[in-house]
Amino acid sequence: MRSKLLATTLGVATLLALSLTGAAQADTSDTGRTAATTAAASEIDYAVAGSPPSDRICTSGQGSTGCLRKYGDQWWVLDTDRPYAAIVNWENQLWDGASWRSYRNGNCENLLGEGSWGVCNKDYYENSSLNAYGSYGSRLRWRACGVFGCSPWTSWTLNNG
Repeated sequence: MRSKLLATTLGVATLLALSLTGAAQADTSDTGRTAATTAAASEIDYAVAGSPPSDRICTSGQGSTGCLRKYGDQWWVLDTDRPYAAIVNWENQLWDGASWRSYRNGNCENLLGEGSWGVCNKDYYENSSLNAYGSYGSRLRWRACGVFGCSPWTSWTLNNG
């Protein structure tokens, strides 16, 4: 029974992950500039159990809570809906000197079970470090997703942890 439940959860998580990712889309909501629409390969990470720190920024969705801890570039995910996975779907953009460009995107998936916190460790450019486009600027946004859908995207947050 447990393996069947895990297989179902993994199947749902994979389908949800595939539906949430894909080509990055232009976003002009807060800058008036259009971001590049170059698709980046989507990154899928599986959370490991942990106790979340207090210095995190969170949003809640249907069956999940997703948080960013800037210091350490960590995604924290709380599963609040059994038996399915809780996911943080995130996007990273870099400033190229003239506009924000999509750089990376992905998911942090918590398969640890209802009531469990999990963490995925990432490594992003800091807002104050020279980035891949030869300029300074890095920002992130995310949403919390569960089996019944996702929260709205957070506003863009500068990665200055």
